[in-house]
Amino acid sequence: MGAMGHQLTGKITFIDEANQIEGSYEAGKFRMKTQDYVCGEIKVRGKKVVDIYANYMGFADFNKVRYWDIRETEKIWFPIVKMNKTLDSDSSTRIDSTTLKTGNINAAQ
Repeated sequence: MGAMGHQLTGKITFIDEANQIEGSYEAGKFRMKTQDYVCGEIKVRGKKVVDIYANYMGFADFNKVRYWDIRETEKIWFPIVKMNKTLDSDSSTRIDSTTLKTGNINAAQ
């Protein structure tokens, strides 16, 4: 119960064998910076052609050129849709959850 977080670590690699392109990035590699920063590279036929530096919360630079910046992103509005029925997998419909609300802890186990 409560807030949940997860952290990616290690190197992530994408390979396009047909075109001999390989891209990789690593999260949390920088010392003295938060884990939100990533760095990486893109190689074509084994030769590095692009350096990647980014913060997945705000920007992405490729060869020191900013291709994405959250401050320049158009705001998107997602309307809240009210549903009359929850999904079958919703935790509020689980037998143990509904039984626990009655106060019968032994039956809820």
